[in-house]
Amino acid sequence: MEIIIEIYMYLRDGIKEHFILKKVRKKFKKLNEINSDIQNMYAENQGLLETDKTIIDKVLSTDVTNSHDINELYLFLKNYLDKTQ
Repeated sequence: MEIIIEIYMYLRDGIKEHFILKKVRKKFKKLNEINSDIQNMYAENQGLLETDKTIIDKVLSTDVTNSHDINELYLFLKNYLDKTQ
């Protein structure tokens, strides 16, 4: 009888482990899909991010007390806006 109980316990633990591994694999697959989606979104929007960095750098390098710099920034932003439309 003890042998039957030990076999039952062994099988029960094996089945439990199988289902836990199955759940973990399913969760890992979902996380992998999310990661792929994020990477795809980043790749699609990388050009926009680089353009934003260029604009931010230009704005930050502009001396607001110098009217020539302000005019340069205005022309730069206007040119950028014309390109995007």
